[in-house]
Amino acid sequence: MRFVSYFAAPVFAVTALAFACSEATAPVLANDASTGTGDGALSDTETLQTGRTAVVQTNKPIAGATVQIGSKQVTSDAEGRYSLIVPRGLPLTMKLRAEDHYQLIEQEYILDVPTHELGDSLTLRKSTASLLAAFFGDYDKARGLIAVTVVPLRGCPTEGGTVLKMEQPSGASLRYTQGGVPDSNAFLTEGEENGALFYNVTPGPATITAESPHCVQMPFPVKFQGITYTGGLITEPGESFSFMRIFLGPKPKVDGGAKDAAPADAEADASSDADVTDATAD
Repeated sequence: MRFVSYFAAPVFAVTALAFACSEATAPVLANDASTGTGDGALSDTETLQTGRTAVVQTNKPIAGATVQIGSKQVTSDAEGRYSLIVPRGLPLTMKLRAEDHYQLIEQEYILDVPTHELGDSLTLRKSTASLLAAFFGDYDKARGLIAVTVVPLRGCPTEGGTVLKMEQPSGASLRYTQGGVPDSNAFLTEGEENGALFYNVTPGPATITAESPHCVQMPFPVKFQGITYTGGLITEPGESFSFMRIFLGPKPKVDGGAKDAAPADAEADASSDADVTDATAD
């Protein structure tokens, strides 16, 4: 299993906080009127999403966490497990909230199967997040925070050297991380523990692009590990952060004067060990 983490340090760890890969378990329908599960029957326009809520670093389950997708929400059980019936084939934005934790906002995605096990969604304790001020003296909690991980797919030799940009006149600051620790590099360093943070982002929609000396950014939508990512991302002010995945594929090759385009379906093109597991220690 491949682990990808972002902005983690011995005293301040925020790693890949969403959609950790885990072995699928038999779904259990939540007995919650807000889910619209009823007697448990699914129509061909619905998907049963299941998963687990947990704490960054310790991976301990969060009981009583609220998972919200659109107008539907459900509360996690004592083991952090939840299940929620959501629209199939339509863009979804998931939010995870728990007392004494930062809110987690996932990038927009689409599920097009009857059931899907998303695995662990990891969020950050507020006490740990308070150490942001030590790493980013100008961090403003009234603005947005985005954690980014870059995923090289088959044919892309490395994510190293990638430069990230935000298409938003927000005055946001960018820090790359190496070994989970914010550093002064001007580009992403190769390594599964490396990523980037945009902070002091103007709340609302945000678009992030990647320029790599070795690969090209895969255009959204990208299908990866059974999920279609649309590229949509929003940020909110306050004690909240958003999580974004950027995918890199091979550069087009020149063969006899013709360019072979990078594959559009990352699901088929992802390497066999490209399972992305969000893992941490608190």
